[in-house]
Amino acid sequence: MIKRFALFLLSVLAFQMAFSADEDVKVDSVRAVGDEAEVYLMSNTCTWLSSGCVNMYDSYLSPLLYKGSSLSVGHERLKYYSEHSDKFSQYMNFVVNLGLAENPAKNATMSKILFFYDYGAHCHLRPADNLTIMLGGYSNIDLGVRLLMRNGNNPASAIVNSNVWLSAIGSYRIKAKRRVVTLRDHLSIAAVGVMFSPKYTQTYFDIFYEGGSDGVVKFTSFGERFAIKNRFTVDVPLRRITLRAGFDVERTVTDVNLNETRDTQFTFLVGFVKNVYSFSGRERIPAGFKNPAE
Repeated sequence: MIKRFALFLLSVLAFQMAFSADEDVKVDSVRAVGDEAEVYLMSNTCTWLSSGCVNMYDSYLSPLLYKGSSLSVGHERLKYYSEHSDKFSQYMNFVVNLGLAENPAKNATMSKILFFYDYGAHCHLRPADNLTIMLGGYSNIDLGVRLLMRNGNNPASAIVNSNVWLSAIGSYRIKAKRRVVTLRDHLSIAAVGVMFSPKYTQTYFDIFYEGGSDGVVKFTSFGERFAIKNRFTVDVPLRRITLRAGFDVERTVTDVNLNETRDTQFTFLVGFVKNVYSFSGRERIPAGFKNPAE
């Protein structure tokens, strides 16, 4: 199932890449940014697909470590808060993640589906030419489930949590003769949050129908939930698209209500990048821009 889904997503990405226009836009109308030459502040977006390996352990479902494959599709966006300052930017990220893994005997399969959304902000520092360091943080919401259908009474383990993350992004631009290659590394560490976890041996029937919901929502910090993510990417401009390639490393460990989970994921990603400037409301569209709806 994951292979078919991956082929479908790759087909969609290829179609969009083939028909996407070049993101490099030359304009005569301008906006001032600090004391520099007047420029437009654009949004940077990336739609990507990643695939790789995953290890899953959930003591609520099984005492065994399950190993298998992972597939994700996501959309990331960086946008300046103000049209007149390039010091602060918004960060938005939405991801759908699928995982499928087997136990050591290969006679049982654990699956996972997870949706998560991140929203935050970064301060931009430029200590050297072509180098940008972004420091900040973001909050997230994770919603998903792990399934182990061989379990008769408790085949599912819900994934529900929200956290505040510390975030640092380093970006370095290498100027070649006809293009600019961008190297970027994004490191995130979860600081504090809340998560849902049943008590040890407690069933979901007990929680929702027998009034056993006390203590299933817990405050978490580094001791109860340790999570770290690192993404390294390279953006390469091609003729009509900018290609992004790289890898993700993610590690999450939780220990709440005597239930433990451990997830480790290593994936390679590929996507395409666009730099976009949008006009809305009463903003005057410069003559150099053509609206296909008019």
